[in-house]
Amino acid sequence: MKCADKSFVTECDVLRSIRHRNLLPILTACSTIDNNGDAFKALIYEFMPNGNLDTWLHGKFDGGTSKCLSLAQRASIAVGIADALAYLHHDCERQIVHCDLKPTNILLDDDMNAYLGDFGIASLLGHSSSNTSIGLKGTIGYIAPEYAQSGLASISGDVYSFGIVLLEILIGKRPTDPMFENEISLVNFVERNFPDHILRIVDARLQREL
Repeated sequence: MKCADKSFVTECDVLRSIRHRNLLPILTACSTIDNNGDAFKALIYEFMPNGNLDTWLHGKFDGGTSKCLSLAQRASIAVGIADALAYLHHDCERQIVHCDLKPTNILLDDDMNAYLGDFGIASLLGHSSSNTSIGLKGTIGYIAPEYAQSGLASISGDVYSFGIVLLEILIGKRPTDPMFENEISLVNFVERNFPDHILRIVDARLQREL
């Protein structure tokens, strides 16, 4: 419970001080007691009609039809999130490290504009929380390798996660896909095929467009 309270307070603190067109707008926050007498806390965000990027890359519509993003849409999403990260890292009063950048935390509005959300484990550099170890908080496959050794949040860790998201957007496979095991990872899989065979590994749904 204490961890949940700390995460909630951190997210409120972060969102209270930041404003950017590619950060998920928050409408309000609430803290109360539910019918069972348990603490209930929630952040109320603006509704994003097109869900999250993970669903568009890997999911299906209700009728079973695969979702498909054009190359232009994927590029636009990547640019939007890059802009949001640049703001968090360089234009805030205190540098903010998101710590959990991944497709499920990238939301899409009616016009497929991208918004970065979920700041529950964000670290504020220059704040006392930045001196504590983040351990392996985040999501396996997107965590920067150096976090396993130092455990300290850094903007470089966000940049690494963003690079993984970029590869996922273009290749159409999660870093945790079953094909990536033993010595094979999403990163070296792309390295082995770049540049001569890159078109062979691009998301099959983009092949016709390319």
